[in-house]
Amino acid sequence: MDLSALMLPGSPFFKEALPVLTCLQRYGVRMLIFSNATRPFIDAEIKRIGIEDFFEAIISLPDDWGIVKAEPSTYTRLMNVHSEITYIGDHNHNDYEVPRSLGIAAFHV
Repeated sequence: MDLSALMLPGSPFFKEALPVLTCLQRYGVRMLIFSNATRPFIDAEIKRIGIEDFFEAIISLPDDWGIVKAEPSTYTRLMNVHSEITYIGDHNHNDYEVPRSLGIAAFHV
């Protein structure tokens, strides 16, 4: 599969992500999307990229919870729903600093 076809303007899809998602799924790792993007945008992007089957849940923070990731309470709420979390994201503050400040294992890509 030509992964460059999966990249959308304004929405980088890291070519290394697909084999990683496949491996994690094979090992039974539960995965979800936790995004500041709106529901229509997320749904369209996930479908167009073709990765919807990897995730058990897709959370659009503004549409589903009425909050954004910059708020520590967002991650506190996530921890109440999912007890084991390893967080991977592309925004240094929202996806790395905030969750790490709450004791969540977080990685910035």
